[in-house]
Amino acid sequence: MVLRIFAFLVVLLSADLASACACCHDKGVHTRGTQLLAPYQRNALSRWQTKTTGILFETAAPLEVTAKGLIDPQSTYSLTIAATDDHLTITSHAPAGKMEIPLGPEVEVFQVDLDVMSGTPTMTAYTEVTLTGIAAASGVFVNAAGASVDFTFAGPSSQCWIWTDFDRFFISAEGDLVNFNLFGELR
Repeated sequence: MVLRIFAFLVVLLSADLASACACCHDKGVHTRGTQLLAPYQRNALSRWQTKTTGILFETAAPLEVTAKGLIDPQSTYSLTIAATDDHLTITSHAPAGKMEIPLGPEVEVFQVDLDVMSGTPTMTAYTEVTLTGIAAASGVFVNAAGASVDFTFAGPSSQCWIWTDFDRFFISAEGDLVNFNLFGELR
């Protein structure tokens, strides 16, 4: 009897999960816009942390142009990126510095089906979720204090994305004293 009840619950829960995620795989999706950060997404983000390497986006222009405002610009930065309930912290270990971006109620989301013309019923989505805020900063990032900073999570996902879906990041800081971009892999 216990086994039958257990089997019934498994089937019932599986059906709920399947129907809950049917919207997560709409063929041909192409969206861009603002989305409220749902409580479950904020909660999951608040437990998220990674160590990675941030690579300075450089062009043929001199470093004072592509790395405006960075103290002692480097080609790479050893970073720890972590979130709490109310902010995202980017810590550089060498050279030392920190940026904190407050988490607002909304995020910008861009999503596109990369496999739209394949003829298969499944989709392969590329998603970007961008958190934007006015930074508090110190050390190598001190000139970013008061500047607008975007942190973008990017990578393959379903329409119902979660933070662990993303495999790369982009940081863009723009202000009177700063204009630089870092990017890298999320592990």
